[in-house]
Amino acid sequence: MRFSTSATVVSAVLSSQVSAQDPISAFTLKAWNPSSTLQGEDVNAAGFGFYLGLDGPATYCPVIPNLSCPAANETVVYKGGMSLSVIVPGGQQTFVEASGAVSYTQAHSASIPAGAYIGGFTTYTTLDGNGVNQTIVSWETPGHPTFAGLVACPKVSEYVDATATHRIYGRTPGFNQTDCVELKGLIAVAQPNNNAGAWQYT
Repeated sequence: MRFSTSATVVSAVLSSQVSAQDPISAFTLKAWNPSSTLQGEDVNAAGFGFYLGLDGPATYCPVIPNLSCPAANETVVYKGGMSLSVIVPGGQQTFVEASGAVSYTQAHSASIPAGAYIGGFTTYTTLDGNGVNQTIVSWETPGHPTFAGLVACPKVSEYVDATATHRIYGRTPGFNQTDCVELKGLIAVAQPNNNAGAWQYT
């Protein structure tokens, strides 16, 4: 899903730091809950939120001579920082709103809503169904460790309501969504080439 209007981007976050022994720094994300029909669904950025059910992310690339735009068919996030894997100057930061909605900043702006959380994403390693190690991204509200975990909720933004089925939320003191599906986390799928996911997400 690509929009040609100027806008912003989307992507999510990992908290582990990149090291010389771990050269892969870019990842895509998938829902993880083996007992749910949402298991393995791609997480995509659109309209300043992260969603399940979309065919791809919402992106923008300016028409500039000799500018090569990324494929922009996946939502790619950086390991080790609160940022999306984008080319746009200044990048785009991921944060969690007071309501729990996992969101990201508009391109060319570092502004986040009052009460939003920066940081709080955690990672751990577990085995998949084939006994292979996989990295899982989860959430713990900074300063409120009892409010933790990620959920997928069916109330989605009007911007994407024709295709998205669920929006990703972190449990925060202000979270009040209903009919949500508990996620054990988000599977981080390594992107060995470390290429940017988009010029910017919108």
